Amino acid sequence: MDHPAAWLSRVGINLANSHFRRRAAERRATERLRSLPNETFLYPDDAGAMSVRAAVSALPRRQREVLVLRFYADLPFAQIAELLGMPEPTVKSLARRSLLKLRDESGLVDLKEAPNVC
Repeated sequence: MDHPAAWLSRVGINLANSHFRRRAAERRATERLRSLPNETFLYPDDAGAMSVRAAVSALPRRQREVLVLRFYADLPFAQIAELLGMPEPTVKSLARRSLLKLRDESGLVDLKEAPNVC
């Protein structure tokens, strides 16, 4: 605290830089949103999507992680196994069991497996 004026100047500069960085990031995000097709915003979550979301959130943590990484992040089983630190057959088994559980317990009978699951 030998030079309080210098410290105050540095704090002011840092706050200004943060403000302008935040505004630039917001501007970029807004531009990305504007570049999306309009139909993205026309169809809000319907009852089916909300029921799937609720059913997935009710799954055990490991099953939920595998499903999200497989179907939302579109990762192959080998990469999911590496990320989660488990053998690939375990990941495949968890994916299969979680899909079966979603169909049986949640009543999502029209839920289809991807062709390469199992």
